[in-house]
Amino acid sequence: MMQKLINAFKKNPFSCSWLIFLLLLIFTSYQEIEPISSYLYLIILSIPYFYFYIFKPFLFIKDKRKFSIKFQAADKWKLFIVIVFSIGMPGVGMIAYYGYENAEIKAVNQTYFEPTYLDISKKYKHFSKKEAKELSVKMYLLKECEGGQKTIAKHTAVDRNALATSCSAIIHLKRNEIIIDSKSKLENLTYLNKVDFKKGLKKYSKFINE
Repeated sequence: MMQKLINAFKKNPFSCSWLIFLLLLIFTSYQEIEPISSYLYLIILSIPYFYFYIFKPFLFIKDKRKFSIKFQAADKWKLFIVIVFSIGMPGVGMIAYYGYENAEIKAVNQTYFEPTYLDISKKYKHFSKKEAKELSVKMYLLKECEGGQKTIAKHTAVDRNALATSCSAIIHLKRNEIIIDSKSKLENLTYLNKVDFKKGLKKYSKFINE
């Protein structure tokens, strides 16, 4: 069995490499291993283009007759796959994008929103469940969005897409104008509860409304 796989790889190194990286991409995407998935995505995109636009033209220059015969005999289906793959890549990209975004939201739900929401609910019982959840999200955004456009660019660079989008929606809000150190936490929360974040809470609506 192993020898057959080795022989298949020797016969079609590009096709086998592409398939291996595709399987790895599926696995890492399912496991939400974000940086590795991004690199694999780029490799998978590069292999077929390298094959047809660099490797094949090189063979053509080296031996025009051999290249022509090989292309007609063996590469039509590969070219078809490249065309289909090229058309499908934007869809795969969107799936990966939203996969990363969902993983990001899930992580912040567990590490920040839930503990903060429980703390507010316990200490300040006059806030409704939804208000307490909104306040936990608002506090998080005010903290993480300080710095304006530079901060948004940093979040985008590390694939914190949900946070970057939310920060863009509330870029006009300033934390030091809403959270006043001289006031009590209850006073700050009461005022924050009235501040309209508009589309800034949209990415976290599932947590707020569940």
